[in-house]
Amino acid sequence: MRLSWPRLLLILATAGYVIVLIAAAPSDTPTVALLALVPLVIAGGLFGLRVALAFMAGLTAFTVLVIELIGPGIGGVVETYRGIPFLMFVMIGIVVGRLRDLRIEIEKELGHRRRVELELGDTRRQLGDQDRDRGGDGHKFDPGVRNDRTERNPQRFRQLCVKDRLP
Repeated sequence: MRLSWPRLLLILATAGYVIVLIAAAPSDTPTVALLALVPLVIAGGLFGLRVALAFMAGLTAFTVLVIELIGPGIGGVVETYRGIPFLMFVMIGIVVGRLRDLRIEIEKELGHRRRVELELGDTRRQLGDQDRDRGGDGHKFDPGVRNDRTERNPQRFRQLCVKDRLP
């Protein structure tokens, strides 16, 4: 399996977080949550909401395990954080992942719109060619618009109206 640059960047950011987390002997400071944001933002920004949520769950579980085994214990961390940094961690992951998903959706919509506009232009050109082949001047006759020629010749006006309705 070949690693693409987004995957490689995510792996490097996660490895950096793990190394700093283990080497710095985690304490109950907000630094742990701030360091965890780097790989989370990379996961959400490059892979979308679903990957960000899965990555967030894995990162949270790993961080809790490391803090319980090496650090002050999860009880001290919960007392210090009181859920607010974790909630912010979750919200940042959700927002960044959703923004990436919306950007992809908008790009697909714009691509579809470009294709439809190109098809519409091709159809207009084909209809213009067909009209010129029938002897028209390339402009559609509007029977609601009267000019001197049609007002003076009602027979010709009726012929033009019938001709316009024919396939």
